[in-house]
Amino acid sequence: MLAFLYCSDRAKIFPEDDVLMDTKLYAIADKYDIEALKAASISHAKEHTVFAEFCFLQRVELIYTSTLPCDRGLRDVVTKLAADSMPNIIDTEAEKPLREAVANIPEFGWDVMAQLAFQVAASKRERLLF
Repeated sequence: MLAFLYCSDRAKIFPEDDVLMDTKLYAIADKYDIEALKAASISHAKEHTVFAEFCFLQRVELIYTSTLPCDRGLRDVVTKLAADSMPNIIDTEAEKPLREAVANIPEFGWDVMAQLAFQVAASKRERLLF
């Protein structure tokens, strides 16, 4: 956090060896009301969060235990990623982390379902326009 406050250099605050650093820094930025760091954390998470990564469940747990329900920043990143990945992972080994995340964090399951419903509604609206 201090590195960001002094130089705002994303490369210095998101080391490659800690894949959850963006999530941890987001929680700290929220606590100390540092909007620029929250924005940098969201941006980094969007670029570097991979659904199939070994720590996806850890990331979801950390996000949902360290942020308020009304703070949608990183929650929207992981729910959109999970919803976008659904067609490719159903009935595969990659489905396991999603099942575990939903079982451990029901609020995440609800958010994924809401994201899927939003995507279906958007798709229907799109088809009606054409």
